[in-house]
Amino acid sequence: MRNELTCWDYVPEFTGQEAALAIVGEPQSDQLATLHKAMPVLNLMRRAYDAARRWFSDEPAEGDIPPIGLLVSVEMQIARGRISAELTAAGADDVRFLTWLRTSMADFDRQTFTRDVLARWVQEVGASSLYSFERLPAKSVNTSRPMQRQVAQELAILEAIRQAGWDPLRLPRNKPGKAGIKAQVRMALNADPMFTGTTVFDGAWERLSGNGDIAFSD
Repeated sequence: MRNELTCWDYVPEFTGQEAALAIVGEPQSDQLATLHKAMPVLNLMRRAYDAARRWFSDEPAEGDIPPIGLLVSVEMQIARGRISAELTAAGADDVRFLTWLRTSMADFDRQTFTRDVLARWVQEVGASSLYSFERLPAKSVNTSRPMQRQVAQELAILEAIRQAGWDPLRLPRNKPGKAGIKAQVRMALNADPMFTGTTVFDGAWERLSGNGDIAFSD
């Protein structure tokens, strides 16, 4: 393996672009020629991820085996894992996960992928990679836990909005003298330990707003 690829050894989770660059034997780069070289791999990854998104959206039965070559992201696993554990106990379907799949939060460009998933995917599609994703140093930094909590907070806010009877992309403007939808959602989630802290809810709300997952109607 070329020395310049060792920069990837300290990356625990890859964006699609980072993974594509590593597969074609390139370090991190914003050069157009280098990105163009990685584009065929990136497009293949996008199709594999979109296929996984469609497969889950079709609500497969428990025990169904997914087709070979699907690409599952960290965010997809977080959404499905947290929700399954919570809603199965209540005897409900994975409503939050299915909702997540339909939002821009599930778009390919906002996903990251673990080394294990990428190594398996490369093998399943019969591709060759100039970088081995199986090499993970013991000192690499695991950044998944803060991201898991953020995704969980965002999903909880989206669900609370829908439970209040509103479309997250068409939220009502505040009326004078009345609590707005943000205040209502904050109150609904006030006892949720995920939102402990004076700025946690506002931070999650701003992430959703900044990413276009919630918006006020004109």
